[in-house]
Amino acid sequence: MVAAAAVAVVAFLPFARGTLAGRAFYFRDLSRQFFPLRRFAVEGLLHGEVRYWNPLLHEGVPLSLPSVSYLPDLLQLLRPNEAGFSLLLALHVPLGALLFMAMARGLGLGYPAAAGGGLVYALGGFYLSCLNLYVYVQAAAWAPLVVLGLVKAAQGGRKWQVMAAAATAVAVSTTAPRSRPRPSRSVSSSPSVPGDGRCVASAARHGAWSSGSGSRHRRYSSCEISSRTAPEATDSPPMWSWRSRSIRSPSSRS
Repeated sequence: MVAAAAVAVVAFLPFARGTLAGRAFYFRDLSRQFFPLRRFAVEGLLHGEVRYWNPLLHEGVPLSLPSVSYLPDLLQLLRPNEAGFSLLLALHVPLGALLFMAMARGLGLGYPAAAGGGLVYALGGFYLSCLNLYVYVQAAAWAPLVVLGLVKAAQGGRKWQVMAAAATAVAVSTTAPRSRPRPSRSVSSSPSVPGDGRCVASAARHGAWSSGSGSRHRRYSSCEISSRTAPEATDSPPMWSWRSRSIRSPSSRS
């Protein structure tokens, strides 16, 4: 317990002066992208609205940061400004250090090694560079727990399987992990057919390549479209209602 407290304090020290004085992070995407979107979403929550659509940008666009997804972000309601957002973001640094320490201990390392590993992880260049990308530092904080859960779950035990699933769900809720498959030309039999290698491999196993290039392209395209649109399908109905508040609404057109 003493070691964990010491790790948390040391990991937070670089941010203590600024955050406790009410200052805010601003570098790169924070001031231009993430904080304005979070302020818009949090202001909606304070007024009893869950906002999926931003009518203030262009002709109206989907809100890239869901109002309610990563549950710790709801703490922003207690201090709904950039200073509060920055404090909550900074707290993910000691969180990442503690969870890395827990992972190291769970994998058999002693307290000194686990504590040192946690500090190196959370105060290293890669982790700190994720701060200005908002969702990535949130996901990075939970990554050690995901790794520990998956390793232990592979060794057996329902408790670890549940923990791995829960930690993965939290990490995914930050929206940082990419769920969409990426193109893989090395698997595709034709460079003119773009898309996901796994869909190509699946089509090949089921004989989808045997009936000519037209059928091949149709079957592959449907597989690719479904794999790329499924993650966003649950957001579509709420966005339809928000579309009516933008210039894209049919009623706003002459």
